[in-house]
Amino acid sequence: MIEQLPDLLLEAIRIDDCRINLHGIENEVGQTSLHVLYTTETVLDPPSNRIIVGANVQYSAGETLLLQLHVDVPFVIPNLSKSYRIEPENNEIVFRSNLIPDLLSAVVGTVRGVVATKIHGTRLADYPLPLYSLPLLLEANQITISETGSL
Repeated sequence: MIEQLPDLLLEAIRIDDCRINLHGIENEVGQTSLHVLYTTETVLDPPSNRIIVGANVQYSAGETLLLQLHVDVPFVIPNLSKSYRIEPENNEIVFRSNLIPDLLSAVVGTVRGVVATKIHGTRLADYPLPLYSLPLLLEANQITISETGSL
């Protein structure tokens, strides 16, 4: 059975931290290997019916930090309480099977756009944030999807 995603609203994204090392970009890009780190964190805010997905992006070349960015992407989900439960034995939060993957998919695209805008006009513009495999991203964030069970 395919679960329908609950109605949700993507609120205005918030860029909390953005640091660009223009000197490092001009001197390091193309000279050493470029490393990209992308992580996410998910915050559940039941009183306001929000799930906030925070994304962190870092570009570095060798020891030189070229770009650091943190973006919060808040989603308002009416009746959020129907989309998750808390396991009493271990306090684990269990979401509807499609909710977190769908939110992460939206966040990756959003953050790719923010990064592209921030690095436009620099030598980093030739290195957009890569597309990520959603299953690998879920695994890296220790998120497992189970089609069994109900909320």
